[in-house]
Amino acid sequence: WAEAVWREWWRRSGIPRQDFQDILEAGEFVETVQGTELRLKGEDSESESDGSELEGDDEEHFYYIVHGRVLLKPAAESGIKDITLDAGYFLDGPALMAFVGQSSVVHAMQPVGPRAVVLSDKALLIRWSGRQILRKIINSGGFALECLRIVVASATLDAFYKNAVKEDFLPVFESVEAKRQELARAALPKDAAMLQRSIFQQFWLSHISWRDLWQPSPRQRVINAVRTGSRELGFRQHRHETLDDL
Repeated sequence: WAEAVWREWWRRSGIPRQDFQDILEAGEFVETVQGTELRLKGEDSESESDGSELEGDDEEHFYYIVHGRVLLKPAAESGIKDITLDAGYFLDGPALMAFVGQSSVVHAMQPVGPRAVVLSDKALLIRWSGRQILRKIINSGGFALECLRIVVASATLDAFYKNAVKEDFLPVFESVEAKRQELARAALPKDAAMLQRSIFQQFWLSHISWRDLWQPSPRQRVINAVRTGSRELGFRQHRHETLDDL
């Protein structure tokens, strides 16, 4: 399953194998059965917490559905409809997007997190805690954070579209989505994520001119700012303060 998920994520974002491995190691695979309520916030399921520092009352948990079906029930005051999510989607995508630095109105309109209940007979999910995402992904030195943002944003956009489709057209949407996922998880050459250009070509594409070596262009400065992630922690703190004022 890990290989199939990497293929889909690679086709969405071009994520290297090593960065995907870092994301995978930050979480864990979880198998559940029908009727199981998944914990998105620590206080939602106190019995599952072992009382350790990493499992505090406010610890957030995020899930990716590898296979199975889950019903996401937003709080009534959010104004958002219930939505059924299948393989390839993230549970509470807007919250995960905000956690990795992409806040949205949807997340701001949910003062209370949604509930998630497994609908299928069995489901396989990948679960991350907020603490592990911060430690192993946001603070990582690779492309894990940038690629995860792309994957979460694109999957969440598909989820919003599915939620907006009229019921009469849902079978068509689900048929197209099933085919997309089949193709996205299809086998790839083992060297698909490997560099196919020469070192000289890659160097030339990475720098607009030789001058960039000592005087970076505006484009290069933007890339450097994104890669260093120097404002990520400050942005997250500001986001938390803003949410507390709502």
